Amino acid sequence: MKLRGLPPGYGRMNNCVVRNSKGKMSVACIVLMALCCLSLAAAVSSEMFMMSPFYGQGEGGSTTVTVPATGNPSGVASYAEQLGDVSASTGRTDTNTGVLPEERVLAAISSGEYPVTPGDVYSLSYVDGQTPVLNELQVDGSCAVSVPGVGMVDGSGLTYAQMKTAIENLVLMYHPYSIPQCRLVGTGVFSVVVKGEVSSTQRVPAWGLSRLSSVVGLATPYASTRSVEIQRRDGTSSIFDLYKAMRNGDLSQDPLLAPGDIVILKKASRIITLEGEVYRPGTYQILPGQQLSALLDVYGGGLLTSADTSKIRVERYDSTDGTWDAMFVNSRTDGSYQLQNLDKVVVEKVVPTTQSVSIEGAIAVNRSTTTNTDSVSFLTNATTSKMFYQFYPGETVLDMLRAVSYRFNTTSDLSAMYMVREGQMIPFDAQKILYGDGAGGDVKLLGGDRFVVPFNQMFVTVSGAVVSPGTFAYVPDRPVSYYLALAGGISADATKPNSVKITDTAGNTLDTDSIVPPEAVITVARNTFSNDISKTVAIVGLVSSVVTIIATVVTILVNTNVISK
Repeated sequence: MKLRGLPPGYGRMNNCVVRNSKGKMSVACIVLMALCCLSLAAAVSSEMFMMSPFYGQGEGGSTTVTVPATGNPSGVASYAEQLGDVSASTGRTDTNTGVLPEERVLAAISSGEYPVTPGDVYSLSYVDGQTPVLNELQVDGSCAVSVPGVGMVDGSGLTYAQMKTAIENLVLMYHPYSIPQCRLVGTGVFSVVVKGEVSSTQRVPAWGLSRLSSVVGLATPYASTRSVEIQRRDGTSSIFDLYKAMRNGDLSQDPLLAPGDIVILKKASRIITLEGEVYRPGTYQILPGQQLSALLDVYGGGLLTSADTSKIRVERYDSTDGTWDAMFVNSRTDGSYQLQNLDKVVVEKVVPTTQSVSIEGAIAVNRSTTTNTDSVSFLTNATTSKMFYQFYPGETVLDMLRAVSYRFNTTSDLSAMYMVREGQMIPFDAQKILYGDGAGGDVKLLGGDRFVVPFNQMFVTVSGAVVSPGTFAYVPDRPVSYYLALAGGISADATKPNSVKITDTAGNTLDTDSIVPPEAVITVARNTFSNDISKTVAIVGLVSSVVTIIATVVTILVNTNVISK
């Protein structure tokens, strides 16, 4: 099929001119050209548009990206907070010396499990015939009590109630009908050694109702809550899980302490922080074999209905370069994802919509992170660029700056950066914000925000008798010949010999052999005499030409008798 206006061998399809099967251009070439155009468009688009690293890649599997730290490697909740015991976070032992003596006596009497403790004081009263007898008895270091005129009572392994009955029965054996009455009037106090993963090894005061959880106020955040050892005076030892005791109410894992006990706090194997859309966010020490699904379902109590199950963010600290890596995993398909010590798991809300902000000015949008931004070619060709940044809901200015920081270069004046929001200009010292001591880093991004990064590049002006006078980017330690070359060299109308003048910002004239400072002005003198002569010759030639033309016209008119002689 031939079309009018086109050479033979061409056809038209969808308003695009292509050759038919008889032409020289094949369909394969057309497809190849189209693919090249698409790839080029995609490359440009990917450079002009950037997505926040807080977004995952795809619906399944894990993707690793470097993200700004939302925490730090030492930002682990305190030992007390991991157990849910707020009182212990201050080192307070509310069942030890913080309780008044009379309160301890009442607590011991009302408790059915208060053990006989060295130092306990009993008051014993009975009637010997018609003579009332009142004795004060004290439990010795072996938990035995001596009753004057009666005998000894061994209280090892007995509770107060059992010891009270044993003493009264002993008195009745020797004094029937004496109506003996034994009661507790004072409780003993002892100390236990606490060592291991603590701020310092110390002896902590305790009494008969002191439990293991009451003496761990000195534990560091990295001490294990799942494996706490108690070594008894008789040489035996046992391991207890304080998490089960404090979180699940299993008191068998929080035993009473006894004189001579040594408490050893071990280092935790895996401490995981859980945040976001779960029922029980917090810091947990998960057991061997437990992974992501156990953290979310068992420890976190399950996901809320607002949770985005397809993109669970796992932040992992890399001590080699001091950065955090974020792994985006799917809780439905990656429940067995292997968690590591000090990981931080964040369950985000489902994102209904996405928004973007623009960043323009002294930024690079068409370069890789390996570009040398200090090179001469880069400095002299730096131009204003613009890109769009799609931010994650709740993301802050600091988060954005860290994500795009590799796009800043030596021409970026970060201290003069500002944001335009609803027509109002808000200044930001991005340099201080990135260093961690600037205000405004916690401002949340809003769709339509516009960030401007001014240039801080200094310039050198070249004027006079040069091919292309203008202003050029300043490059340190360059002589005058460098800037003359940028201006295309000295032009033909320069004075002979050449006269070059360098003036600094204060108006001082500098030696032409010196290094050109920033903001200097380089002037090459012109040969004004030759310029004036050429202008004069041009004017004289123009006048002569006009006179010759007039004389010629007059001669023609006279010869044709148009005018008389």
